Amino acid sequence: MSRKSADPFTGEPPRRAVPAVKGSSGAGSVPGPDGGSRTAPSVARARRAAGRVDAPAAATPGRRPGFALLAVLWMLVLIGAIAAGFTASTRADRLATANFRSAAMARWAARAGLARQLAALDAQLAGPGAARAMSAAGDPVIAPAAFRVDRVVVQAVTRDARARLQLNLADATQFVRLFVALGYQEDVARMLARRIIRRRELLAGAGQGVSVRRGFGAPTAEGDVAARDSSMGPLPIDGPYHDVAELRAVPGITPAVFRVIAPYLTVAGDGRINVNSATAPVLRTLPAIGQAAATALIERRRRAPFNTIFDVINALPRNDRAAARRALAALGPRIAFGPRDVEVHATASLPGAPIRAELHAVVRLVGGPRVTVLEVVER
Repeated sequence: MSRKSADPFTGEPPRRAVPAVKGSSGAGSVPGPDGGSRTAPSVARARRAAGRVDAPAAATPGRRPGFALLAVLWMLVLIGAIAAGFTASTRADRLATANFRSAAMARWAARAGLARQLAALDAQLAGPGAARAMSAAGDPVIAPAAFRVDRVVVQAVTRDARARLQLNLADATQFVRLFVALGYQEDVARMLARRIIRRRELLAGAGQGVSVRRGFGAPTAEGDVAARDSSMGPLPIDGPYHDVAELRAVPGITPAVFRVIAPYLTVAGDGRINVNSATAPVLRTLPAIGQAAATALIERRRRAPFNTIFDVINALPRNDRAAARRALAALGPRIAFGPRDVEVHATASLPGAPIRAELHAVVRLVGGPRVTVLEVVER
């Protein structure tokens, strides 16, 4: 057997050759650093150990499960938003329809209240002794009505216009007397009376081109009543006060003052005071009628209604009779002994809902078993 000699340059003994071996993957062998051979996996491990990492294989196009999940989620959000908007729109339409139906029900229920009061007036006028019954009726003229129409609560009352002071026909002295009777100082009463009349003159002069602002309650051209604030600017007017609520635009008539005086005022009627129905403050607006005289008149009419001016004078305290006789010429045209125009106020509301309808009518008692409706205003 022959021997190989040592390497003449390095002096190292010769190395034995190692045959090449194929790995299980079929990859060829590569020579190792020691002269042997390594398979491909061994080469990869060696490269990783040396800090050389093979780049990962590129992702296969079409296989991105994270992006697909995100797209599905966004699609669900979009569908949910569309469904929520559709649901809200449907709910709003349903509420609007319900409110419209409720408002119509309340409006017709208020009209039913007016119809009932008119029927009661007809019945009272058609009965025996109607004139005397109306003289003794007082205020309200007939019994108030309270009933239900389906779910709507209706209340209606009929009051004598002559039981209150006519806002468009009273003079300054009557306004002063009313304010004083309600507890205001005379100087304040005179100031407020002057402003009320000045405002009335401006409103009456609006037809001649005077620019004036109206407050809440001015009738529209269609006869309906619109809620207006005095800051809305000049409005076309063809007459004086159309509603007691317009007093709110008078300087000095604060909300507190208005609440005090409003129950004693009206814009209906002929300006005469019914001594059988007026309250004490309104009776005190008559000539020669003071606090004691007004109290005496109320006590007397509880026993029997007044029928003549002499019944009124004889019912007064002795100290007031002489003054009343001296003022007979002024007192006689200002008093009445029964109603002529009455005001019907009907309200309809749904419990638990902000739906309310109001109806105000002025009705004239013309004699006989019938009445005449002069004006109807719906609010």
